[in-house]
Amino acid sequence: MANKMRGEATIKVDDRELTLRLDFNTFCDIETSTGLDIQQLGPALSKNPSATVLRALVCACLQHHHPGTTERQAGEILSIVDHEEIGEVLGKLFEAAMPAPDPRNGAPRAETRRGAGKR
Repeated sequence: MANKMRGEATIKVDDRELTLRLDFNTFCDIETSTGLDIQQLGPALSKNPSATVLRALVCACLQHHHPGTTERQAGEILSIVDHEEIGEVLGKLFEAAMPAPDPRNGAPRAETRRGAGKR
């Protein structure tokens, strides 16, 4: 079962349900396979998404619940599923994994501590 708060979503592929997860490890896997860091990934997917990047993203998102899924298998999944559906699912994963800051509170601030040194 997918946990939306943890950056998980489920897609139906033929008669199977597959759970995708977007977390820190997923971002690391994507960076390793594509060379794109977190800041570069969003723009790379929102304009003219590369088929290679999209396949690598889906493959990485499948690893937590479906370990060993290959990029070729991810490509087969992308050939089957509705492209609008997968786009919506990936969008929801990104929203859950990287939520926007609360406009009432602003961006999270780093905690400041007083130094322990001598004066």
